[in-house]
Amino acid sequence: MFRLEQGNDSVEIYFHKLKGFWEEIKALETPIKCTCTAAKDWDVRAEKTKLIQFLMGLHSSYTAARGHLLMMNPWPTLNQAYMLIKQEEKQRQVHSDSKSPIAMMVNLPKQSQASAGSYKSNDRGNLECTYCHGKNHVREKCYKLIGYPDKNKKKPFNKQSTSSNSQQQMNPQAMSVTSSCEDVTTSTSPNINN
Repeated sequence: MFRLEQGNDSVEIYFHKLKGFWEEIKALETPIKCTCTAAKDWDVRAEKTKLIQFLMGLHSSYTAARGHLLMMNPWPTLNQAYMLIKQEEKQRQVHSDSKSPIAMMVNLPKQSQASAGSYKSNDRGNLECTYCHGKNHVREKCYKLIGYPDKNKKKPFNKQSTSSNSQQQMNPQAMSVTSSCEDVTTSTSPNINN
């Protein structure tokens, strides 16, 4: 028995190579002239063998798809499996051709990923949060979305309570400064009447 693997070929090229081998083998075999059920069983077994050869020769990146197809009950036909794997290949091509920032981040080397998310980067000024539209941070690091750390938690801002508190705090100081100024002016000013 032969073993053919996909390697770097597309699914279509790999499948057509396999079909070529199967046709050569069929041409070398003597045809069965039996009309009993054994001949039909033989054909079913031959189809399953072709399906397994096709699936097992696929690139290792198709391991999950291969497992899914072999878990189906009943097994798909060879043509159904080919079409499903070809569809999987097309979806991968669409995703790999996309130029989305997420796809580009996935393909970056680990060192670049670390520096891309670092706040020490010189490009920090170009960051903009898509949640609060603030500058110098991204949505994943937005405190308004994820919450403030305990030490930096912003307290609710209440103008009335803040202004009355500051007036109460300022009044004693203002009074002492005012009284001090009055004391200074009265003690340093010459007494005209004397």
